[in-house]
Order: sequence, then structure tokens, then C-alpha cells
Amino acid sequence: MDFLIFTHASSLEALAEASDYAPGLQKLLSPGEGGGLSGALVLYVAPPEMWKATVQLLAESESCDSEAPALAALRRRCAWAERRLSGSGAGSAGAFRRVRVLAPGDFGPTLRAVRARLGEDLRHWLQKSSYDSPKFLEATVRLELLGSSVCVLRMDEDVLFNHQTLEDGMAGVKRLVEALVEQRRREGSIQVLSGQYVFKSAKAEDRRSFGFWNGAFTARGSPALLATRALCLSERPPLEAELDEAVDEELMTSFFEALPGGSSSKSSDRLASGAGLCSGGAALDLPPWCHLRQNVLWIDDQCLCQLVALESSRPEPARCFALEVEVTKGRRPPASFVWHTLEVYLPSLLYGLVMRAWIDGPLAPALRWVRYYGRPLPLSRRQRLECQLWEEALQCCSAWRLRWARLRGSCGPSFAALWATGEVQRHPLLGFRCSADSSAPSPRALRLGRGLVTADAPDKLRKADLNEFLLEALGELIQDALQHLGWVLLWPSVVQAVRHTPPLRSGGFFGELCSEAPGPPRTAETWRSRL
Repeated sequence: MDFLIFTHASSLEALAEASDYAPGLQKLLSPGEGGGLSGALVLYVAPPEMWKATVQLLAESESCDSEAPALAALRRRCAWAERRLSGSGAGSAGAFRRVRVLAPGDFGPTLRAVRARLGEDLRHWLQKSSYDSPKFLEATVRLELLGSSVCVLRMDEDVLFNHQTLEDGMAGVKRLVEALVEQRRREGSIQVLSGQYVFKSAKAEDRRSFGFWNGAFTARGSPALLATRALCLSERPPLEAELDEAVDEELMTSFFEALPGGSSSKSSDRLASGAGLCSGGAALDLPPWCHLRQNVLWIDDQCLCQLVALESSRPEPARCFALEVEVTKGRRPPASFVWHTLEVYLPSLLYGLVMRAWIDGPLAPALRWVRYYGRPLPLSRRQRLECQLWEEALQCCSAWRLRWARLRGSCGPSFAALWATGEVQRHPLLGFRCSADSSAPSPRALRLGRGLVTADAPDKLRKADLNEFLLEALGELIQDALQHLGWVLLWPSVVQAVRHTPPLRSGGFFGELCSEAPGPPRTAETWRSRL
């Protein structure tokens, strides 16, 4: 086996048409008659509530699903989805399946080994359900295969399963996989590597479409859309024509050029976690941020790249970069488009920008100190670091507020401009979405979505100028960043637990995968000897 693709899906509903992709997956994962690379797909399915229930159960008992019918049912549904993705013509009897669809309970042996090290802290570090939570199990897979010739690649669900991959039979994804594996083998010192989303090869007419902008970069394009009447008042998923009508190409260009990972970014900033990211030995030293309470954009790719360069004793920019190989990102607009853009996405985007500023600023030296001395920061230094993080966060908020406030077109302001200036509550088409009673908002009332600041805030922001809900969220993010220093200290024991009870070998779990490769078949014992 030359490569393994790890993909996370929040639910099985997205795989309703899974069997349509079976022929393409066979071409992607099989070497073919003329030889070539062989691989496997690990599709991990975990709705947030199921992941929380798994960790809760592990913290209280030895079983993963014997006492939880819902978890056992999820595993049965995963087995059904696996059969559909493998396809009826996957091969002759006894041929191994190249697709595995897994539930949290399938990682039970590894999670129990981790619990033996973490004890009562298991729930604190692993029970969150933010953006980076699934990366913990991805890290266990990377740690298991570290030292082997297998290249572990992360693919987003909407990169692997979209209209383009269905049309070309996974040919574009296969080109990316081949390029990544070749680059990794040729230049093994590279720490973080990925492909890119489609941008350079796009036609001029594509740039008038929201679908192009929304899938061309590591960030969504929704904040730069004009706040049109059709979008602001709609309670249903927006139509493609309504989204295209709200596109101002000049605003979109300005929005993405300013962001890391935009059209004018350097190669390392074009890294995309969902475009086949492989991180090599970084998993040994850099734990995933799975304990964060907030969704932080870029925490698993560009922030990872920053940390790899800063943590290295000999930082080399070439150690992290994106290949000039593009794949399609099939992002779908959320059902509650305006609510998601203002309440969820813009705050997540801001958290990512703040985190990048912290890593370039005071956080990286603290992480290096903790790793070098192997003990927590002294109390006085921790308190000083907390003040520095607040100062850096306020500077970052001030800078991006001014940038986004300028995103106004001839037909009106963008959602980013309204949010950055705190105009949402006063906007004639959006004000009704803000609950008058902040303590008991209606189900879809805006809280974080009311804006970055209160009305008439100065250019240089203070805590008192921020939206009270955003202020609270930034405070939580700062506390979580400080707690990450403790997670770094615990990570070596987690690595030991994972390497001692690796997920690919637990209970013959991946026996078929491990025994299959071009040439004579190997047994699971032979696979162990390779590692």
C-alpha cells in the first residue's frame, strides 16, 4: 500500500449516493493493470453528539458501544455505507476492500490506551466537537504509519465527493495523490505538503459565479457577497442565481487578496488541509487543537505550517508548501446562509487570523519553552502571556475591522463590511435577526453575528468596544491557547499510547488493508515487521 486517504464526514446522509462513486474510487485506489500506486480510503463518520458520547462512555466504562445503542447503530450504518462505497464489482471473493467506513467506537482500543494515560482528563481534552476535533483520530492514523512507506493524506469530503469527481471518475484526485506521493518520496525532509483548490485554471467567465469563488481558496467567499434583499430575507437555502447576483468581482478579489491563502499568497499560505495534506513527522511533536471550544479557521493547515517552521531548530520555508496541482472543492451553501455567514463563519475567520498573529507573536516562544523544559510556564510568565495574547487579539481585530469595512460596492455593502462595523443591528434587512433579549435569543437570533464591535467604536479597539459575545468567545480562545501548553506536555504520553496500540492493528481492524499490496500478498504479521 502506497497511500492512505483519511476523510471525515459529520454524518452518513452525505453518502446517500455513495454507490455512484464506487467505480471512481476503485480507479483511485487500485494500481491498475499497468501498475501504479495502490491505496485505501478511511472514511471516518462522527456526528458531534456521537463523538461526545463515545468519550463520555470511555471515561466511565471499558466499552465503546455495548452500553450505547446509538453508537452500535452508527457502526452498523457505517458497515452498510462501506459496502455501497466498495461497490458490487470491487473484486473477486477474498479480495480486500480498499474503503473502510468507521465510527468512533472502531477506535476503542486506542482510545482506551489514551485514557490509561490521561485518566480523568480524557473528557477535558477530547470531548469537544469543534473544527479540529476529528484531527485527533487522524493523528492516531498518522502516528501508526509513521516510519512506513505509506503516505497519509487528508481529503475533505467535498473534495472527494463532488460533481467533478463524479464526472471524471476521480481522475483529478488521482493526479494529486500521485504528485503528493512522488514529492514526499523525492524530498522526505518536507514537513507539510498539500495540493490547492482550483483557481489558476479557472476561466474568466467562472469568476462571475459564486461557486467559483466559494471553492477556489481555503476560505469561503460568503463574507464578501453583497447583502442583497434576496439573501437577507430568505429562510431557505439560497438559489444559485441569487448567490451569483450578489457577487461583485472587485470585492471578491479585494477580500481574498488580503487573506492568507488568497490569490496573491505565497505557496505555504496556499496549503489546504482538505486537498491531500500530509504532515510527516509533525504529528510526533505538534498535537491537534482538539480541545478548542471555538471553530478556528486554518488551525490544521496554515497554522500548522507556521508551527512547523517556528518549532524547527532549522526553519526552512521550503519545508511547507502547496503543489501546483488543483482539485475541486465542492462547498455547498449552508441552509441558513445569512445566519451561518454572520454568526458562524465570520467569527471563525477572525479567530483564525488572531491565532496566526499569536503564533507569529507571543505564543510560539511559550510553546518552545514548554517543550524544551518539559514543565508548565511559571505563573508570572503565564499571566504576562495572557496579557500579550489579549493585546495581539485587539490589534488584529482593529486591523481587520478597517480592512473589511472597505468592502462596499456600488450596489451596497458586503456582509463582511456590515459585520466588521457593527451595522448588522441597524440594517433594515438584518436587524430583525438580532434578539432584543440577549439572555434568551430566539433559535436563530444573531449574537456573535451582530458584529465585531459596538456602534461608533474607535479605530484602536479596546475590550469594551467589542461585541459582548465576541469578547467572551475571544476570552475562551485565549484560555484554550494557554491550556494548549499543557496539552503539549501530555502529548508524548498520548503518542506512546497510540504507538503501543495503533488503530490499524487493533483487533485485526485493518488486517485486510495491511495484507494487500502490489505483488505477493502479505500477512498482518509481515505488515507489523515493516513498521
